[in-house]
This record gives sequence, structure tokens and C-alpha cells, in this order.
Amino acid sequence: SAKSIVKKESTQKISKKPVKPEVKKGDNDVVVGETKNVATIIANCCLPVPGDEIVGYITKSNGIRIHRKDCSNIEFFDERKINATWNTNLDSKYNSELIIHTTSSENIIADIVQTAVSMSIVVENVNLINKSSNNVYSVAVLVKDLNDLNKFMTNLSKIKYVNDVERIKR
Repeated sequence: SAKSIVKKESTQKISKKPVKPEVKKGDNDVVVGETKNVATIIANCCLPVPGDEIVGYITKSNGIRIHRKDCSNIEFFDERKINATWNTNLDSKYNSELIIHTTSSENIIADIVQTAVSMSIVVENVNLINKSSNNVYSVAVLVKDLNDLNKFMTNLSKIKYVNDVERIKR
């Protein structure tokens, strides 16, 4: 489990930018039921991106929070779920977070950023979360959709000292 390996022994950051949920109003990126103009917030726990199957969760005061359908945080709240789908013609970028397991290397952060830049993916931050002979990094990125995220993960896994790349939920 990704949660069990996240230990903050040592942190190395290239930037620190808090991820804030973006409230979208008007003809937005998510269609709730049949409506395109409902206030929605992308859930920070599971960080869905276009291509993920999604569901809306009706909050008491903050509109509708959009989760991945397999998000454990809404598993038992059927009475507050509402159908949601991604709108077409999206031009936004979405937050996602990866865990990367590596053998020690001086160049890993540069290689992560270079891989992202070559794919027009924005790296928000890179954190060293467990330093040992096999370092573990948390990487927050902005991606267009699930296809871009999966290609990025595949390209990262091709770096010779990367052992594993996984998408995490918080």
C-alpha cells in the first residue's frame, strides 16, 4: 500500500505549492446528471483526471465534490452520490500524484522533470519521502487526462534506476 510507505524522514523539494481544490462554475469540465453548469470541486483524496470513471458526492455546503468511482472515501455514501461524467473538449490540466521507488541516483529529480517537460506535463513538486538505498519520491503533476498520466508513468518506469511507479490516493 502506498500509504504505508509514506514516511517523512527527509524531504527534498523543488517547489512547494499547495494543491487547492478549484471550484468551477458555468459550463465546466464535469457534467453532473444532465447539467453542465453545476458547481463542482475535484476531490483531493483521489484526484480524478479525465479518463477516470467519476461520481459526484453532494456535500452539505460546497456543491458537488467529484471523486473517482473507486474512491474509498465515498464507498458507503450511496444516498449522496450523483452520476457525473467528464465534459468533452477539455483544455484544463488536473492534479495527480505519483510515488516513485528508485535506487539511489543524483539525477532522479532532473530525470523526472526532463521526462515531464518532454511530454508537456507540469511538475508541481518532487518530495523525497523515504531516504534509503531505495529512495521513495512523491511527485505531484498536472496532466491533461488519464492517457497522458499513464504514458508519463510508463516513461518514468523506463528510467534505469526507477524500480516502480504508482498513482496514489491520499
